[in-house]
Amino acid sequence: MGEAIDQYQGHLPEKLDTGSTQLVAPRRLSNSSVPTSNQSPVDNTILDRPHEDLRVKKLGKGQFGATYVCTEKSTGRQFACKSISKSKIKTKLFKNHAHDIKREIQILKHLNGLPNVVEFMGAYEDVKSVHIVMEFCAGGELLVWIKAKGHYSARTAASIFGAIMNFVDSCHSFGCDAHGYKA
Repeated sequence: MGEAIDQYQGHLPEKLDTGSTQLVAPRRLSNSSVPTSNQSPVDNTILDRPHEDLRVKKLGKGQFGATYVCTEKSTGRQFACKSISKSKIKTKLFKNHAHDIKREIQILKHLNGLPNVVEFMGAYEDVKSVHIVMEFCAGGELLVWIKAKGHYSARTAASIFGAIMNFVDSCHSFGCDAHGYKA
C-alpha cells in the first residue's frame, strides 16, 4: 500500500457521493488489504480504485488537515484529496467549521463545470476525517507563478483578471464570498 494511503485502511466509503451534500458513512473492512476470495475487488478500493493502483503523495498540510495527490498507476490520472480532521473541527474554538465544510461542498457542486474552476469529484467521510476529492491542478498557485515570472503582458494580466472576476461573480451569485479560494 502507498505511504499516505494507510489513513484509509479499514475505513472506506460505501460510495462516492456526488449527488448531494450528505456525506456517506464508511464501512469496516477486514484487516487484510488484499481481497479474499469472498471480497469483490470493489471492497478493496477508494473511489472505485484498488489501493494497489494508487500512488499517494502529501502535497501540503493546513490548520485542519492535509491535501494529497493521488495517481492511478495504470493510467497516470491524478486527482486531489483534501482530508479534514474531524477532531480539529469539533473543538469549541472551531465549532462552526463542520457547517463550513458542508457549505464548501455545496459551493464546489454549484460551481462545478464552470471555466477556471476545479472539478468537484465527490466527498465522503471516515471515522477520523472528511475527504473532498477534486481535480488535481498541477500548475501550482497563481501568486507563486506571478512572483516567479516577475513580469507579464497586459494581455496575460487581463486574461487572469477576467477569469478571477468570473469566478468571484459565480461565487456571489451563489451567495458566498470567494476569500477562501485560491487562484
